[in-house]
Amino acid sequence: MCCCSFVGQLLFGAVMLVALGLTLVSMFSPGNAITTILLCHLSTKDT
Repeated sequence: MCCCSFVGQLLFGAVMLVALGLTLVSMFSPGNAITTILLCHLSTKDT
């Protein structure tokens, strides 16, 4: 029960960070938000 709760908190935190990152990206680059997001996804898949 404790482990599941801990994993759930980690997943929730990761989702929140992704949402925050996408929000900041879209705010600072309204014209190229989609391109920036795609580039970020490609760069993270390589690592």
